[in-house]
Amino acid sequence: MACHVQGDAGVDTILDIYEEVLRKHPRGDHRLRLEHVGAISDEQLQRAHDLGVTCSIFVDQIHYWGDVIVDGLFGPEHGNRWMPCGSAVATGMRISLHNDPPVTPEEPLRNISVAATRVAPSGRVLGPEQLLTVEQAIRAQTIDAAWQLFADDVIGSLEVGKYADMVVLSADPRAVPPEQIADLEVQRTFLAGQQVYPKGD
Repeated sequence: MACHVQGDAGVDTILDIYEEVLRKHPRGDHRLRLEHVGAISDEQLQRAHDLGVTCSIFVDQIHYWGDVIVDGLFGPEHGNRWMPCGSAVATGMRISLHNDPPVTPEEPLRNISVAATRVAPSGRVLGPEQLLTVEQAIRAQTIDAAWQLFADDVIGSLEVGKYADMVVLSADPRAVPPEQIADLEVQRTFLAGQQVYPKGD
């Protein structure tokens, strides 16, 4: 189960509900999820992790609206830490990165790039303490996202017995500057081991 929530009061409400449900119906590996969580506090992230609740973070908002978030909406104290990936990972939480079409396009490579750079349209970096490493961002876009969906036994990594869903990129995202990851070319796409893009190649 996942609930879309942004503000800190909303996060408290959903965590209260999750906590009550888990008290009434205990389940060890429930993977309850919070979606978006732009303004979630460090204390709320720790509470979520302690409950076994995980977060999917809409980090691409920084690429599109980072300056507006800081200058027009929330100010530097709250705006700079918007989408706090670093704080979430610091609790030990397994997070994922997502998009929200039609608000933004599906951009997994840009998600990785933004999580590792946090560069707003003006070029400034928002909350450098919230940066992920490229490796952490790749995990959040792949295996940890699959884990949140109870699908890590079939997707999210290349292992014997899994579906072999993968892309071939124009360069290794670990070997280029993080800001260039978003512009890597997808040269081939495979689903269940079968090439589906480009077709007929």
